[in-house]
Amino acid sequence: MKTHSKYPCSKSDLYWIFWNDASGERLTEQEVKRSRLLVNTNLGWIIDEDKKRIVLAYGVSESGERDVFKIPAGWIIKRVRVTRTKG
Repeated sequence: MKTHSKYPCSKSDLYWIFWNDASGERLTEQEVKRSRLLVNTNLGWIIDEDKKRIVLAYGVSESGERDVFKIPAGWIIKRVRVTRTKG
């Protein structure tokens, strides 16, 4: 998808996404009992979404290529739209 804008989509589609991240580790039985999921926070544009996942663009090159995360919908804790402040 090539874009002529410096943004991958509308500036109004900019969000903070808070989501549970998967981790792969070797743990003892006691460590497993104490372990918890880590929460990631990413800022980007939601460029696509469906019932299974969102696609969050966090960078775009002048050629139009985008850097994206594909985050499973069930892992998302909350999303906060970034709004412009007046002034």
